[in-house]
This record gives sequence, C-alpha cells and structure tokens, in this order.
Amino acid sequence: MDVYLTKTLTGLKPLDEESEEALKRFKIGETIKAKVSKPRNYKFHKKYYSLLKLVLENQDQYITIEELLIAIKLKLKMYDVRMSIDNKPFPVLHSISFAKMDELEFGKFYSKTLDILSCFIGVDSQDLENELINYY
Repeated sequence: MDVYLTKTLTGLKPLDEESEEALKRFKIGETIKAKVSKPRNYKFHKKYYSLLKLVLENQDQYITIEELLIAIKLKLKMYDVRMSIDNKPFPVLHSISFAKMDELEFGKFYSKTLDILSCFIGVDSQDLENELINYY
C-alpha cells in the first residue's frame, strides 16, 4: 500500500483522501513500517491514476486498475516481445516512470491514454477530461 504524506511542523499528514483512508486502518500508537521516498511527479501520478479510477468505475470489463493499465500498455505497444522456454512469444510490459517524464512527455502519454479510454467507454475525450476535473 502506498500512502502520500506531507511533512508539517507537527509531523507527517496524509496528502490525499486515499492516503487518509489507508492510514485509518491503523490504531493510534500502533507501529507501522514504511519505506520513505520522495515522488518527483506526484501531480502526474495523481492525474493519471484518477483517470484510470474514473474509467474503472464506469465500465464492467476490468476489475482492477492494474488490469486496465495492462490493457492500455498493450494497446500503446508499451512492451517488448520475449520468447518462452517452449519458443512462444509473450509481451514484457514497460513500466511507467512519471519521475522521468517532463511535462511534454506526460502530456503525450496522457493524451493517448485519454483517447483510448474515451473510445473504450464511448464518450468524447473532452467530456471525459471535463469529468475528470470534477472527479479529483
């Protein structure tokens, strides 16, 4: 489970609603182990995964965000083909590194995803974008 926190003078505070909900599962005074790192492009991550979550809630083909993301990567050809032991090809999906993307790269990637998902759920991409603005 990933939670996003902001450092304040009084300690670490949840950055978003999902992080707050995740932390509510622990009792006050309970010890929690965490690996701490600083995401470089939280804004890109939040916007992209909010889009996936919005689409996931408005369709019934995919059960999880991970399944939906796999389908998007396959559609965008974000994979390398490898050969199995029995000499059958299979895809090895690329990872998405928002930390390495600049604004322009993210914009292109996001736009392609938006087009794929708007077609998938049968809405105009601008309408989906507008709904996303109201969603997160």
